[in-house]
Amino acid sequence: MGFAEGTNLIENCIVTATLNTSSDYAGGIVGNGQNSTTTIRGCIFAGTINGLYEPRANVGGIWGYCNGATPTLQNCLEVGTYNNISSMHPIGLQGASGTITNCYYVTPQIGSPDNACTVSGAKQAYTITAGDDVTLSGLGTATGIMYDGTCYAGSGEAVTLNVGHGSKTGYTFSQYTATGGTLANATTSTPTLTMPAADVTIGIDWTRNTHSLADSETTGIITISKESGSQGDDDGWYTLNGRKLSGKSTKKGLYIVNGRKVVVK
Repeated sequence: MGFAEGTNLIENCIVTATLNTSSDYAGGIVGNGQNSTTTIRGCIFAGTINGLYEPRANVGGIWGYCNGATPTLQNCLEVGTYNNISSMHPIGLQGASGTITNCYYVTPQIGSPDNACTVSGAKQAYTITAGDDVTLSGLGTATGIMYDGTCYAGSGEAVTLNVGHGSKTGYTFSQYTATGGTLANATTSTPTLTMPAADVTIGIDWTRNTHSLADSETTGIITISKESGSQGDDDGWYTLNGRKLSGKSTKKGLYIVNGRKVVVK
């Protein structure tokens, strides 16, 4: 939106477009708020702003500029790209005006833009992504924002994730893991991650399955007594380390005879 006047609501808008600007002052969602009362809710700027001909100044990721507007920003995310821009604030150029709730930005401020936002409520965002065999389907809390399969949250925030996992032959799911921060309720499908000041990948701990033989299963081991003559004396008896014996052993132990394990009791 180029200009905003009067009272406005911009909601659930995702901008992925490329804006080529040949002048200073531009914004990802709103270019100039003028004297409006504008609410921007649930919006994401994931586009690109290119400065033409020379470096362009005073760019806002969400909100471009205002002369006296009262912007209200709620649940918004900045993940933009800026080329040939000399000054930019990832949230906007509204100075101390308006309010900001649960908003995040990925790109740090560039230079010293005029009237840069000083309103609290926006946080540097770090990413939460799914590792091998993990699916990340959303957030279970109002904290954080999910966009394009990636969750974004600020350092120190507790974020409840909606996760799932595939299967792994020969293994049983044990718990979810995180490459950083603290993960609570890790054995459930809604673990809570306390975010560090770093990107995090959610993974899985697997437990290898063990196999117990039933009484009827074949083990390949024959048990014979010292008196038994069922296993030929001249069939070639070997110790487990491969040493051939001169004949059938009468000493208690485990041996290899004709490629099979034999126990002498």
